[in-house]
Amino acid sequence: MVNIFSTLIGALHESRRRQAVQIIRGYPHLLHDIVSWKGLGVKSLITALVLGFGILHVIGGTMIDHARAAHAGPSAAVIAQGD
Repeated sequence: MVNIFSTLIGALHESRRRQAVQIIRGYPHLLHDIVSWKGLGVKSLITALVLGFGILHVIGGTMIDHARAAHAGPSAAVIAQGD
């Protein structure tokens, strides 16, 4: 029974892959925008992603700290310092 499902999933995956290739080939004028990203370089893109993740991390941490301070009661302060 598992073999039937794995065969079916494999066939569906291959069908979707072929369909995606056909669609991409149908719109070659859109590939120009994707190629222009390659000019930036992989290291630049990774650096931008890491920097963006770091900024979001700091913003999220600040929001969590402010929310914790706004809703903190005596029991929350004990729990935060307990560990």
